[in-house]
Amino acid sequence: MWWQDRHAGSLACRASLQIVNGISPSVQRAEMTAGFQVVHFIAHSIPVIGVGTLALIVSAPMAHRVALVLIGLASMACVIGLRGAQRD
Repeated sequence: MWWQDRHAGSLACRASLQIVNGISPSVQRAEMTAGFQVVHFIAHSIPVIGVGTLALIVSAPMAHRVALVLIGLASMACVIGLRGAQRD
């Protein structure tokens, strides 16, 4: 269901923020948390802006297909990179 996906994303965000808070020095915790939030916001907004801009140029279904292919290629690159890192 749609609400399960939203809660899973919230839990992942909460867990990653907890890790950032855990590894940051106490005097820099606010700076690290603010930096995390900025990067988190940008990382979520860039794909949305990219698909929206592409939808202005081509049709919306084509923009979604292009985004899907790019996400698939990026995922494959991550898997290949992780396998290469495990060998080293």
